Amino acid sequence: MQWQYTPYFIPLILSFSVASAVGIIAWQRRKAAGAIPLALLMVAVAVWQLAYALQLSGADFRTQFFWVRFRYLGIVWLSPLLLLFALQYTGRLRWSKQRRLLVWLALEPVVILVLVWTNARHGLFWPQATAHIHEGVLVWSRTHGIIFWLHFVYSYALIGAGIVLLVLEFWRTCRGYRWQLGLLLWGSLMPIVGNLISSFSWNPFPYLDLTPFGFTLSGLCMLWSLYGFGLLDVVPLARDMIVDGLQDGIVLLDQR
Repeated sequence: MQWQYTPYFIPLILSFSVASAVGIIAWQRRKAAGAIPLALLMVAVAVWQLAYALQLSGADFRTQFFWVRFRYLGIVWLSPLLLLFALQYTGRLRWSKQRRLLVWLALEPVVILVLVWTNARHGLFWPQATAHIHEGVLVWSRTHGIIFWLHFVYSYALIGAGIVLLVLEFWRTCRGYRWQLGLLLWGSLMPIVGNLISSFSWNPFPYLDLTPFGFTLSGLCMLWSLYGFGLLDVVPLARDMIVDGLQDGIVLLDQR
């Protein structure tokens, strides 16, 4: 593998560090509703950001194409994990049904990974993939095939469902939890905006995927929600199960 200097390497590594930190914090609180999907979601984001940093640093087509495909080890799991997080966080997924749902949600990512890593044989994901010099730096470019767009639509369907669940919870829950949910929603929208701009060629920075940079803002929102508003410490589900079912006054405490 050959390497080149890119000014985006350090920002992406910092973004990788933020996502990793959120994933570690969420895993430490894995007994809370939604904590495990959130931790795995941030691991997937970290894989994407690290692979993208290495892709941009590659100085030959072979190196860049390897890391482009490696990125999808994180990308394909983002939308299923976001949906799982939303289902658990809002109390809409019973543990008895989770295993069956996990199997169904894992099918599409596995198929996409196989097609991405075998793209050279069929071209269904990227019909054309090349590398050329742009402003003195080697950049990877491609065209999108039918499988890419099917994956795009499927992923956004899951993401949309997860965001709708969080929005409904935002309006339904009491004011004390709205900062948690507001930051979650804001953090979810940033990478979506970056991905839409990049996917439809509206990007003011040609050949640069803005999605991983959007996840930097997403990770910061998650950190703010974790430390500033007790995300995963006391979730709206606890309030719904206890407060709404009682007519007496109560005090709800966490482990601290």
